Amino acid sequence: MKTIFRFYVVCLFLFQSTLAVYSQQPTFTKVIYDPSGSVQAYSMVKTMDQNYMIAGEKDNKALVMKMDSSGTILWSKTIGNTTGAFYTLTSTRDSCFVMAGFAYNPEIQVYFFCVKMNTNGDTLWTRTINMGLNAKIFSLKQTLDNGFILVGDSAQIKIVVVKLNAAGNLTWGKIITGGNLMNYAYGVEQTPDSGYIVTGSVENYPADDAGMFLMKLTSTGSVSWSKRQVFTGQNYSIGYDVRIVPGGIITYYASQDSGLIVMKTDLSGNVLWSKYYDILGTGSYNISPKLHQTSDSGYIFVCGSPFGPNSMLKADINGTLLWHQDLVLNAIEAVESGDRGYMVIGNGPLLGVIMTGTTNPQVGIIKTDSLGNSAPCTNTWSITSGNYTVNLQAVTFTPVAGGSVSHMTFPVANAIMTIDSGCVLQEGGIKENNPDAMTITVFPNPTDGVFRVTVNGTSSNEMKSVEVLNLLGEKIYGSNNPAILLSPIDIGYVPDGIYYIKLVCRRNTYIQKVVVFH
Repeated sequence: MKTIFRFYVVCLFLFQSTLAVYSQQPTFTKVIYDPSGSVQAYSMVKTMDQNYMIAGEKDNKALVMKMDSSGTILWSKTIGNTTGAFYTLTSTRDSCFVMAGFAYNPEIQVYFFCVKMNTNGDTLWTRTINMGLNAKIFSLKQTLDNGFILVGDSAQIKIVVVKLNAAGNLTWGKIITGGNLMNYAYGVEQTPDSGYIVTGSVENYPADDAGMFLMKLTSTGSVSWSKRQVFTGQNYSIGYDVRIVPGGIITYYASQDSGLIVMKTDLSGNVLWSKYYDILGTGSYNISPKLHQTSDSGYIFVCGSPFGPNSMLKADINGTLLWHQDLVLNAIEAVESGDRGYMVIGNGPLLGVIMTGTTNPQVGIIKTDSLGNSAPCTNTWSITSGNYTVNLQAVTFTPVAGGSVSHMTFPVANAIMTIDSGCVLQEGGIKENNPDAMTITVFPNPTDGVFRVTVNGTSSNEMKSVEVLNLLGEKIYGSNNPAILLSPIDIGYVPDGIYYIKLVCRRNTYIQKVVVFH
């Protein structure tokens, strides 16, 4: 009986400890930038030691950096002596990482660029892949044989698929055409039979419509089957990402008529269910937002654009929307953290609000709790979601063999950057559906705690709330009364430092810094 009791006490202690860990869920918001240069992030993965690897570009060179769970950059490096970028990266089974994107060479113009590194940032091998086209890689996964599958396109004209072995040598390469106008490829995943699923979009002329596609390749790159979304009228959709899950394929894409779509098919491409989320997924060329499965078998995904909207969504295993957050950054990827919150990465500055400070390209980091909250850079909104009807029809893709690999050495240099707390900056632009520029002015700034907020480019009835937050994201002042903008705001005595004014309007959220100095 004593043994049973002791076992119960130990289990209770472990259970309470686990709850304590997940209930804390620390949040933070940070900006990575170079005051005299530029930095952008395009992909992120969590490491075995609960850190994060981030790929992107700095000053037009390929960039990779390692960040710990508190948002501190452990090391960062640029690779190459010509124009280039890493658009995707993946962790490997030997605890290393492979990054891929493009690099520019005057002789062969743009070629695939692929690098393997260990966790300390040491380069293990570098490969350049010449497909005879100006091509860029947008998705990369390790395969069952410890090699790698890479997909991209040649300036949107043709789809390019490359299979490398574990040493980075070319196994095969395919140049694939489907539409007679544009062919995009943004996502790839290996299937249980050692084949591959690719998603993107194909466009035909003169029909002038672009449809999301799913294409199944064999292990040697031959087309097994392919299907494309077909509309009754002019429309477009584009596949962002694809994942293999128990019972089939999950595809994440955007559609002009209904916003974001998450669809499940069987392994033959037959639709099992699909859900829409009423957000316009604009996206941008070179940057395709990714979808990840979470520890509860649900899905976390983002959509972003420099012009908005920028959002993070959580759905359950059947695609039912659980919650949605607006994000103050051009969202690229959200990855579940060790405490079951989320690490979100994106870029700035955003367009829409005039703010002081650098307008150089910068990276935003948002660590949220399990519901996606992280003031001042997130805001909760309600959106509509429901079932969505998808019409997939067979489409013909034609593959042609091609490609050659060269073993080249590129210079590696430390990348020096600055990290501050807060959200990415927002710079001047035109507010949607409003001919006036949206501007926020704080006067006086610095202030002793009493100041006025002047808003141009929006009406007071569009305002939902105004908050003042400290650097930890804690709200120290809040009001839901639009009339507050007509009189001075007094936040009382607070310590000297930087604070954020968060103005929530009907369609957008705006952030402005204010300095308190007594």
